[in-house]
Amino acid sequence: MRIAVVGPGAVGCFFAAQLTAAGHEVISCARRPFDTYIVDSETVPMRAPAHVLTDPALAGPVDVVIVAVKSHHTQSAGEWLRRLCAPSTIVVVAQNGLEGEDRVRPYVGDASVLASVVYCETELIAPGHTVHRSTGFLYLPDTADAHRLASLNSETLAWFRPTPNYVTELWRKL
Repeated sequence: MRIAVVGPGAVGCFFAAQLTAAGHEVISCARRPFDTYIVDSETVPMRAPAHVLTDPALAGPVDVVIVAVKSHHTQSAGEWLRRLCAPSTIVVVAQNGLEGEDRVRPYVGDASVLASVVYCETELIAPGHTVHRSTGFLYLPDTADAHRLASLNSETLAWFRPTPNYVTELWRKL
């Protein structure tokens, strides 16, 4: 799968690194360039080469977009989203809080948008470099697109977890 991570901060970088190490083509859409993902973790430390774009004009449609910018930066990520999304793209909103999918929809055309509940205890040390302390998954509503993403679970430590109890998980985290 071709995957783009818009906002490779702590959470975005963790997911980008894990998916890259699993063999997926991952593009990090960032403000600053870096060339390596580094995940310092007691359980599974890793390094992987990073493919980073800093100019949205160089981006094209991908299969999956993970939106990992803070919610108040969604509008500034709009040009990335417009260029990365096609009707067949799955967009995962990896932002804490409510109504993330509503903030993202104006920028993604007919792409499918999935909200998520983020459980990923990471800290960004430098561009591309995170410290991972525990967990690394996103709860997703129980949809066909979520199950398509869950098929990546066997290849990575960054898990996509569809659940029929999505609303319960959302409120539990909030």
